[in-house]
Amino acid sequence: MMTALEDARFLITNHEVVEERWAPLAGPEIARWLWLSHEKASGLYQILVDQYLSLAQTFTYRHLELLAKSGFLKSRWQEEQW
Repeated sequence: MMTALEDARFLITNHEVVEERWAPLAGPEIARWLWLSHEKASGLYQILVDQYLSLAQTFTYRHLELLAKSGFLKSRWQEEQW
């Protein structure tokens, strides 16, 4: 499960990178594909977090803090999903 979460997290990419760096360099079709990929990866991440939490017997703010300190959570948005 953590591997799937890591893969989804990797695919999300920071939306500023998509908006400010990649999209301007791409044509409109590629820019749309980048945004759709970003949105789908974000949705997949949310589903996987929900699935992980539904299987966990306990998950506390301490667990969340450890995930953040370990570097697993790369953004505030990711932290908010937990």
